[in-house]
Amino acid sequence: MARLDHEGIYALYYAGACPLYQPVSSPLCETPLYVGSAYSSPSWRYTRSTSASRGALHSKLRRHLQTLDACADLDPADFYVRCLLVDDLFASKAVRLMIDDHQPLWNVVVEGFSNYAPGAGRRGPRPPWHELHPGVPWAEVLSSASKSADGLRAAVHEHLLRQQQRMRQETHPGSG
Repeated sequence: MARLDHEGIYALYYAGACPLYQPVSSPLCETPLYVGSAYSSPSWRYTRSTSASRGALHSKLRRHLQTLDACADLDPADFYVRCLLVDDLFASKAVRLMIDDHQPLWNVVVEGFSNYAPGAGRRGPRPPWHELHPGVPWAEVLSSASKSADGLRAAVHEHLLRQQQRMRQETHPGSG
């Protein structure tokens, strides 16, 4: 992975053979699976000259790569990323707009991809993303998520059908 010594927003795209994500699988990066941002600190606390902000995007994407690498059913080589370097002042609104517009699966249906391991003594249910994609060690020791992997697969399927219908309506208005 190339070093990105910046902060910004990003979108992850899938281009693999996993049947669950076939409707959005494309090397053309048209439909993101996940949208996020990477900042090391709030702008009001540190000036732009701090070295702490350098590498925030790289660090966040590296952590996502490790998560994908640990999960049993996805190959990190099947993912693409698009980054936009923006000031943190605008990042939360930009990410919100991207999520509202694209409805990425891992942001709105199968949350928990970007979660950290819970602190010592804090145990709760496994995040939905980790229920659907097992293999990350810290998530394996948690209790099952409120929705089963089969239930999550059904929710993904329903979401993708709605998304395809919405895209058809946007590209062919009036054709129901």
